Amino acid sequence: MFKLSAVGPPPRLAIAVTVEDGNDRSRRPVETYVEAEGGGYAGLVRNATVRPDGRTIDYHRYTVTEAQYRDAVGDT
Repeated sequence: MFKLSAVGPPPRLAIAVTVEDGNDRSRRPVETYVEAEGGGYAGLVRNATVRPDGRTIDYHRYTVTEAQYRDAVGDT
């Protein structure tokens, strides 16, 4: 499972995507998409969610800023 969320300044982000740790099947296409749009890996968010059964879940976070996106698509 992955979640999309838009966040604002500073710096202004065009997109932030989180992928549950261990979900490599979703992580690979997210990495491909984010890198194609000029963004990259932002880091691991530890203990991001607590499931009803008490398990804590870590998320890998990927971001693309507005500036990165504009550079990648050649829009200045």
